[in-house]
Amino acid sequence: MRNKRLVGKIDSSFIVVSDNMPIIEVYDDKSLDLIHQFDYSYIPQIKSLIIFEKTNPIEREDSYRCISEDMCITNNHLYISIYTRNKSVHDSYLNLIIKFEIKPEIKPVSVLKLPGRWFTTFCVDENDGIIYAYNNPDNSIGAYLIPKTPKNE
Repeated sequence: MRNKRLVGKIDSSFIVVSDNMPIIEVYDDKSLDLIHQFDYSYIPQIKSLIIFEKTNPIEREDSYRCISEDMCITNNHLYISIYTRNKSVHDSYLNLIIKFEIKPEIKPVSVLKLPGRWFTTFCVDENDGIIYAYNNPDNSIGAYLIPKTPKNE
């Protein structure tokens, strides 16, 4: 099975995200030992994607479908772009981004939906509250406001 990984760094850890499994791994940046693994398959959007994959198997053995495409780490948050699929593989979107808090522990914070269908890469400026994303069909970069999330009190 192929498995691409996306790698980022925060403090003394590497954050590693699989493209075809709903797993976030944390590695020590000195020893490169795996410290923690977080399974986010329980998030509703990921659950429905996994159900779609199970009910619509790939016919070719040398192929696989992705869950995520890109990630960004900023200010103790991890953002992962994820696919959504409707009734067929051809009815796919890449316009959702899951925001995770990284410290003190990994946990999902929110799911953000970008206006459009297919964003292949992105970065986040939390200071300005903006996601910059490349809209592949339009061949353009857009700036999208991040909705404010209420603080837990």
